[in-house]
Amino acid sequence: MKVDLFPTLDNEGAAMAELIRQRLQSLPFDVTVRVVPSTQPFALAKSVLTADAVVLDLTPHSPAHRYTAMAYPWRHDRVLAVSRSYFPLNVSPARTGGAALYPDRLGADDIAAWVATQVRELAAQGKPSLLQRARGAVGMPKGGSSQRPDIFISYRGTDVRAAQALRTALENGEHHDGRRQVVRMFDAGQLAHPDAVLPALIRWNVLAIISDVVAAARETWIVDTPQYLGSWFTQGELICLPYFGKSDRLVAFDPSTGRVTPGPEKYVAELDDAAERRLARYFTNSHPNLMAPESTTVLRALRPTRLALARDEVFADEFWTVPLLQCPHCSTPQPRPAAIDVSGFLTNANPRLYPVDPDVLATCASGRTMLRCTNPDGCPQRFTVRELPPYYLWYGLPVADGSFLGTIPAYAAVPAT
Repeated sequence: MKVDLFPTLDNEGAAMAELIRQRLQSLPFDVTVRVVPSTQPFALAKSVLTADAVVLDLTPHSPAHRYTAMAYPWRHDRVLAVSRSYFPLNVSPARTGGAALYPDRLGADDIAAWVATQVRELAAQGKPSLLQRARGAVGMPKGGSSQRPDIFISYRGTDVRAAQALRTALENGEHHDGRRQVVRMFDAGQLAHPDAVLPALIRWNVLAIISDVVAAARETWIVDTPQYLGSWFTQGELICLPYFGKSDRLVAFDPSTGRVTPGPEKYVAELDDAAERRLARYFTNSHPNLMAPESTTVLRALRPTRLALARDEVFADEFWTVPLLQCPHCSTPQPRPAAIDVSGFLTNANPRLYPVDPDVLATCASGRTMLRCTNPDGCPQRFTVRELPPYYLWYGLPVADGSFLGTIPAYAAVPAT
């Protein structure tokens, strides 16, 4: 089996490449590993056409990173994208597990072990066809996954134990006459830091990732507790259902009684044409595989003109960089509202999200001063603020410093008791 390896061109990258090479050559079948130092896009495209697998080190914090071409085929099944830190927001590889989750780092030994596991799986699949190689060389994604989920579980982070127990029950065939279900749920903190104050772009980026699972799953099950609707993300997951025509595929599970019922009407969102168009704009401009930061930069410069597209909120600097704070004291909706307020959700009124000047967060973090809730009507809630590692964005065209990478500052705000 032929494996081409594209490391970051620094000492850490070279050391990890050697670990990967050693691990692959210890596999119980013949593996030839070629380390490719070239940074030219053609070199990567050639490897995808000729190699059986490609290992691509996409560590963004490296000064010699690999984000120097207009497109990468990381969405292809045989391109194993890895990173010693977390990926940019708009990099979503076909095979997950080769990178750290934000804001952590992943050791080279763990990455080498993951690569070896993936190469074993690819070897078992046999040689890729010329068509499969060509699709990968131009960055086209692979076909449908054989592990399409039967069920997606939606829950509040405070109910994670109940959600995990439900996942185990469903995977064991409970509630489905013994038929084991393929279940997807995102663990707490898997997609977003639990304390991060997220700008709209990142909120919708996370929800876009979740929406792919909602769209693919046959059913969505909710862990129905009094606090379920208190989260922006749980409301967003429910709003995804009618967007994908799956309102009738909602199931409610009450962990206090074990009772399973069809989703109550109060959890069924109704979308008018304006709401559907707005959701389409949000998803298109925040989904990892669709967003184009380089285009946004151009359209942002055209905002003073009469071009309607350029004036859309999704291209405004505020959408991308201004964090939105949900205050537990004054902005959490009532636990049992009569119905989902779609308009309120889309305008950040329900649940209530307050914009916070990034400079204010930076000042609080550096001076270790408390942040006051920005509710214009007044609120006594205070928050402790600390700086988090920045989020990365990959640009298909070079940004001002020619790096192909941009960053968004990030902060955590924790309510003071």
